[in-house]
Amino acid sequence: MKHSALDKEYLEEIKKDYDTIINTGISPGRNAIGVEKIAVNWQDDMKDEDGLSARVGRIVKDAPDGLFSRLQTEEILHSLRSAKIPSELSFSAGTFVCNKIFYYSLYYTKAKAGFIHFPLDSESSLDGRYPTMSIDNMIKSIEMVIQKTI
Repeated sequence: MKHSALDKEYLEEIKKDYDTIINTGISPGRNAIGVEKIAVNWQDDMKDEDGLSARVGRIVKDAPDGLFSRLQTEEILHSLRSAKIPSELSFSAGTFVCNKIFYYSLYYTKAKAGFIHFPLDSESSLDGRYPTMSIDNMIKSIEMVIQKTI
């Protein structure tokens, strides 16, 4: 997602008062699904796909430094591992767009909200520089996350 869309469209979308928000993103370099535990109130100036950067600093002024996922992260992790899907509890959603989405969903809503990071799929890493996961495992895992959450 782009910074401009995040600050406008995503914030508008989450105002719809959802009961549950399961955010997802891709994290090149990960070799397992990351069940994110905490969103930090910090962003870096990395460029998005339009070449735009967010300002470095707090995502939300005068807000907590971090907010914990409202998903049952340990239960989700146990289910994924029981299904032999490579997964880990992650304590860093980064300081880019994924973390910002995660933080917004926790700060601006009362929803059961969280974030799941996926490795690249096989077709997205044709040069072999990054670990990959099959789309089938990704689909199976998000279905399990939904089942554990609702």
